[in-house]
Amino acid sequence: MTLPGVSPRLLGTLTAVGLLALAAHPARVGASEQSYHLTGHVSRIVAPPSAKAGLADLGVKKGAQVDIDWTVELTTPFIDFPQTNTKQYNGALTHIKVQVDSLSDPNKHWIALGMDPPPGHVPLNVVFVGDADSGPLDYMDLKRSCTDSNLLVTGSDPNASSQIGINLAAPNGGASDSNLLGHQDVSLYTANSGFVAGLLANGSPSGVEVDFSIGGPAGPDPTAKCRSSRIASGGVLCQSTFKCLSKHAKAPGNDPNGTVLEACRETARQKFLTAFDKAAATAAKKGLSCRDTAPGPTLVAHFDAAIGAVVDVVDSINPPDDSFTSSAYLAAGTMCGALAKAESKNVTKANSQQLSQARATAHAKLTVAADKAIAKAEKKGVVFDPPPDVDALLHSIDLLINDIVTELNGT
Repeated sequence: MTLPGVSPRLLGTLTAVGLLALAAHPARVGASEQSYHLTGHVSRIVAPPSAKAGLADLGVKKGAQVDIDWTVELTTPFIDFPQTNTKQYNGALTHIKVQVDSLSDPNKHWIALGMDPPPGHVPLNVVFVGDADSGPLDYMDLKRSCTDSNLLVTGSDPNASSQIGINLAAPNGGASDSNLLGHQDVSLYTANSGFVAGLLANGSPSGVEVDFSIGGPAGPDPTAKCRSSRIASGGVLCQSTFKCLSKHAKAPGNDPNGTVLEACRETARQKFLTAFDKAAATAAKKGLSCRDTAPGPTLVAHFDAAIGAVVDVVDSINPPDDSFTSSAYLAAGTMCGALAKAESKNVTKANSQQLSQARATAHAKLTVAADKAIAKAEKKGVVFDPPPDVDALLHSIDLLINDIVTELNGT
């Protein structure tokens, strides 16, 4: 029997998975994770008028863009079903997010996010992977307890729960070379759909469900250009800030209170904030949007803290030498700018090999610059004790770049 307004898939999950989901989640030791991103469009909305109006106000309408992101822990133990060549992974989903962006307003969106329900309710977190050796069908099904923006699907009842379901299938096979996690190419699943549906504590439907078709990752990402632009502007901020630090370090006596230095850094911050806002405005004019990020000033504060970690590494070099410090900051800025540029390009035209090569090249250039600065200082009679740790400097800049990309990418 199908309850009104509830997908049969949802009921199937309750009956087939309910008992198996009681199994304890596996211990997370030596985790190795893999993340995926797919896009789609809203295909159906089932909801009472009030909930439907609330969803529509956030942009959840038929045809609206859907972004689906999830991460699986590849080391998750499995339950094997050899008769169907299927493996079930309980607790494999470390992250899952469904976001619907408004077709008309880039500032409006709705998010369903995987999370465990309140105590006393069984969390649902399972991935099924089937690799049909006896036939062509490959499939991958994901189910996760979730909550959603404004509780429009999950409801305000503290005992309520809901779930995200993702159903991927390749009727002609070829999407998976085994049913082990990580052996799936999600771009090759061709018959795909998903849903976010509400359940009450007793398992009955809340009457709210958002269904969506999934077209695969090949479709244009409406947030890509904005994210790429923001990452590029973050690189400019990074390089400009290090130029300020380099100039100050070269002749600190000319600015003993750091007034000129701070004015220089503030100019760089303001240019970034202008570019940050402009990226969103440009996207909006084209009917596009940006992924969620913190406000610009908050990102600047985070950036300043990450810059501070690089400064700490440089300050730890003994004895301090103005010329070396100035050169180190200049090289750090060059590396930061080059990597941000590569990361920005990778958002709109992903190429992991090029990105890896860009990082290797930037590392090599900084190492050469640092070695030259060390040799120059030693030629003047400076005796470093211990020798400057160039690897630590490289690592601190890598972390800085990772922070910039993660925050400006909205991930």
